[in-house]
Amino acid sequence: MTLNKRETNIAIGLGVTVVLVVLWSVVLSPYFDAIGDIKKQITAAQSEQEDNKSVLSHSHRLIKVWNEITNDGLTGDQSKAETQALNNASDWAYAAGVNITALKSERTSEAGPFLIISFHVTGNASMSAIKRMLISFETAKIPVRVNDMQITPRKEGTDDLTIQLSLSTLCLKPDQIPSKTAVTWANAEAKSWN
Repeated sequence: MTLNKRETNIAIGLGVTVVLVVLWSVVLSPYFDAIGDIKKQITAAQSEQEDNKSVLSHSHRLIKVWNEITNDGLTGDQSKAETQALNNASDWAYAAGVNITALKSERTSEAGPFLIISFHVTGNASMSAIKRMLISFETAKIPVRVNDMQITPRKEGTDDLTIQLSLSTLCLKPDQIPSKTAVTWANAEAKSWN
């Protein structure tokens, strides 16, 4: 059977079309799908890398803060932590010009790996002296927290005030004190990432 020129052109066109459809469905479409998947994976990996960098940066800051806290005041000895907080509170009040009239320990409670040691402070002072004392608490190197505060005037219309503070400090439970090896390893690990 002989094909005329028109039939030959139709056969060639049909053959090219079939080849293109097969080429598209077998080679090109999977190739473009794979490229799209790779782009999605790259975007996800870049996002995960940024998240990991953020976590790593945050952990470096927290290791520095933890080292500062443990070097400057967080202890595993409950009586030492209580004495340290009471002495510092008394010193800060004296330096600010607050006359302490009562300073007493209250209860101790647990929260995770910490013991929370609470105490109560009562004193008399002017508003500016109270402000200076509160700034001392806020910038303390030891872990101390103002839980509750009440300020009342001793005489109406004067700057002669009575302040009552409920404070707390932290200490590690004895079974939660990190070993020197763990702290040394954490410090070395932090330095290796810098």
